[in-house]
Amino acid sequence: MVVNDFMIMAHPFFRRGMHLGANWESRFIEMFWRIDIPTARIFVALDLNRVRLDLKGIGYLELDTWHGAKFSQDIPTIKDGIGQWRPPGDVDSLLDLIFGSAYSLNTKWSTKGRLKTFQAEAYLQDDILFEWEGDIWHPVRYIHSQYDLENNQFIHLDGAIHFYQPTDYKIMREKDLDYNFKHAEQIKAPAVKLFKIDDHIPLEVWMELTSQFFAHNPLIFEYFEGKYPEQIQDIINAIRKSRKEE
Repeated sequence: MVVNDFMIMAHPFFRRGMHLGANWESRFIEMFWRIDIPTARIFVALDLNRVRLDLKGIGYLELDTWHGAKFSQDIPTIKDGIGQWRPPGDVDSLLDLIFGSAYSLNTKWSTKGRLKTFQAEAYLQDDILFEWEGDIWHPVRYIHSQYDLENNQFIHLDGAIHFYQPTDYKIMREKDLDYNFKHAEQIKAPAVKLFKIDDHIPLEVWMELTSQFFAHNPLIFEYFEGKYPEQIQDIINAIRKSRKEE
């Protein structure tokens, strides 16, 4: 958002590794800013501590690989239930390189009346920690969305970072998104909501924003497509081949 000679920027948690000095995470911010849904109520968290002053400065380029998940299933036919996706166990030495340090992707579909709800949490390896509010936490990306079954369209999407203490983190990532419904002892994670869209959301926009919010995590691609990106699968195949030849 440009105002006179300075620019208001999005929340730093949109940056790579949620680091203040890093660039924005893949294309999410670019795509979010270009959403064209005239009647939508759209919200985004801002950086309350900094603005950009050098609007004409030289930009910079980051070499990256982006995967846009092609979620083509018929949404109303998706069965309610929970799921968990993990990287292959035989490529653990390269988890940080090809899986973005992913541990698991936990998903849940549920239906109540005319609304079908989707939730997903992306858990990382134990060594991925973040300092926030004077403490050390495990950051977990979270997506929440609602689909209107009567009108056959997504009508809500929001994304946040959930922060878990180590003990709660290990419990939640091994369980599922129904944990608090099954146990008397509730686990409530502090959260920072990063964006929200209320209104009709085209399927292709929902697809792109969801997959880009979980950037560098091939597990979301596997969930939507039933397979890893070709370049990721080639690396996995090469690792397996080399181990057989040892």
